[in-house]
Amino acid sequence: MSPRRRSTRSTGSDSRTPPPPVRTPTVPEAGMEQRWCVPLRVAEHLVGYLWVLDPQDRAGPGALPALAAAAGRATSVIASGTTPEDDDRQLPDLLGRLERGPDDEAARRLTVLARLPDGALIAVDEHPRRDGWPLSGGLTALPAGPGHRGATSGAPLPLVELHEAVRRARLTLQALRAGALLTRPSWDCLRAWRMVVEAPPELDPSEIHPGVAELHRQKTPDLLITARTLLDLGGDVQATAHALHLHRTTLYYRLARIKVLTSVDLRTGPDRHDLDLALRLAAFRTAAVVGGRSR
Repeated sequence: MSPRRRSTRSTGSDSRTPPPPVRTPTVPEAGMEQRWCVPLRVAEHLVGYLWVLDPQDRAGPGALPALAAAAGRATSVIASGTTPEDDDRQLPDLLGRLERGPDDEAARRLTVLARLPDGALIAVDEHPRRDGWPLSGGLTALPAGPGHRGATSGAPLPLVELHEAVRRARLTLQALRAGALLTRPSWDCLRAWRMVVEAPPELDPSEIHPGVAELHRQKTPDLLITARTLLDLGGDVQATAHALHLHRTTLYYRLARIKVLTSVDLRTGPDRHDLDLALRLAAFRTAAVVGGRSR
């Protein structure tokens, strides 16, 4: 005979919901000041109490969520029973889970493990940092404040969105390999390159402008390099000749060849912007292969 199952019907209270904090009044004869008592429970088991002194009566009803959150972190520490060596082994696993996608449990455990504040933010940088955590591909995760600047992934994101910070950092690096000229190597500085890095995978550069295929079919990359350089420099012929170390006659010859192949006048043609975007997207896709990773 199988054992009888315990009824799960509600009896008016949910044992999974922790009891609210309780205010304990001052007891002068015992030398006790006013405080809050927050029970700490793991499942239905009471494992301790969190006492928060409040002699000035500053913790009103608005502070209760913060007390409950602090109790949750304390409960996690008590329940885990881990050693510093255990923490070192847990860290890569938690970071790996957060790299793969949103994981509230991993974010909560990492917040406790690293003693981060509630609502902790994270950024990802391309360089190894002593104050950060190593990620796959040589990236580094950095706990950061709202005003943090300089990370490859741009402005900090909530810890649970580490996967998105990693994605932004990788796409920014891919854009840089594709020749993006940014004021800083940061997602926040991609500007028009955002249209390139966010382009759907099924979009072929030739759909933006067919001239990109003609330039890539040439035996040497001279015309391709010339086109991208002139477009990056806003159509400035003199600056382009200087950047490529070309005589202006040679540059004009190349521009004429490019016009024949693509039907685009790179200096004044109205469709030069389409060709520019197509060239950027093609370079971005090539950079994914060169970098050993793709979207």
